Amino acid sequence: MPELLYPRLPPAVARSLFREYRVLPLDAIRERSATRHQDAVFTALGGAEVPEVHLSSVADAIRSAAADAGYPAGRGSQSDRERFDLTAAEILHRKTGVVAAEASSIDVWAFVGAVLVPDVCFWRFPDPPEDRVIGPDLTRHTFARLWWRAHQLHDLNSAGGLAALSLISESEMNQLFERRSIGGNRRLVRAVATILTSKDAAWADGVRRDLIRDATSRVRRLLAFTMLEALDDDELHQLIDAVFQSSNDALQHGTDDPGGITGSDEAAPLGSDGNGRPDGGPPTDTTPPSPNQQFDLVLLGEIPVQLAELVRERGGMAADNLVPAYERRYGVRVPDAQRDIIRRFAWSAKGRRFLDLDEDNNVWLPGQQPATPIEQLSGWTIATMRHRAHELIELDPETDPFETLLDEVYRADGAHVPRLVTRLVRRVVNEARRERGR
Repeated sequence: MPELLYPRLPPAVARSLFREYRVLPLDAIRERSATRHQDAVFTALGGAEVPEVHLSSVADAIRSAAADAGYPAGRGSQSDRERFDLTAAEILHRKTGVVAAEASSIDVWAFVGAVLVPDVCFWRFPDPPEDRVIGPDLTRHTFARLWWRAHQLHDLNSAGGLAALSLISESEMNQLFERRSIGGNRRLVRAVATILTSKDAAWADGVRRDLIRDATSRVRRLLAFTMLEALDDDELHQLIDAVFQSSNDALQHGTDDPGGITGSDEAAPLGSDGNGRPDGGPPTDTTPPSPNQQFDLVLLGEIPVQLAELVRERGGMAADNLVPAYERRYGVRVPDAQRDIIRRFAWSAKGRRFLDLDEDNNVWLPGQQPATPIEQLSGWTIATMRHRAHELIELDPETDPFETLLDEVYRADGAHVPRLVTRLVRRVVNEARRERGR
């Protein structure tokens, strides 16, 4: 098959379509699907423009695979959806004619997700975040993630084709491909997948979910001081095998790094709260000091940085343990009524790519971008917001101070104010009015 160029949908157009789809039923989204869009463009060089009849054939094959899993009436079981993913990966790899250079453009996948088969995206991930439909994260896009898995792992084992994909679960795929330093390196991800799917591995009957988390965390640490490009295939395979063996030993015996792969001064593995115990478990040595700082005095713009630092230090953290771990790490007492603020800031950090979320396992992971404070919130705490709300109410008791305080707290300069900030300011204003009996 000749190399084909696919239509590219500009981000602004893709976002507009996504917003329209979010309020439509699935059958209406299907009616909006098409094989062309007036704003889509092709790159100037590199191959032949894909014919519309070919796009229609790809769309029909994808919908047929979805129908086998329950589309459009239902979503089927988890195994049905995983079977769809496997079939769709094969369709995309075999039928699209896309090469890696073309598949690396999110605008190509925005066209696929927002124009060609948007209904399948919304069926596969109901009420999806935009990265499932239009990007920008290739590892999370409904179809981009499948193409790249197929591209990286085809002909991995003796069975050939995409047989290896059926041996790796969705959560394990996320561990491999949402860590760009692993999933973006074809030799490395194939070496890890080879060990993971090896039938004669001594740890094959162990808890694979914990194993893959720990092993990928160790692999990422190795990348900081090991030039894997200097290793031949056998040496790389032996190194990755040693990492998995060390992870298995650590999980079996409850030690951090018995094999000496990472060194005793490395960050605690995923699933640990930094004190050598599983997230949320009882202490094995001493009880952490009681939090003493009031959450109302924490600089709000620094919270995403604190959360990113906390998750990075531990390699990952169960979402349910985020607030208590934050309290222990920073010595802050977070009242029950304000715990949702920490969770919302975590989602804000995700939007800024300071954090990532393994949705299948509800685990926060380090993000792709270095964390920086939210400059628009610079200098503000809940306490200073509350004090200013009282001042505004005292100056003009008959006027709601919400808009004034919102403008002061978040220097948006005409840009959109995040919902988190809007809700926080509204909460503080309401509390101040209640305290003043208004």
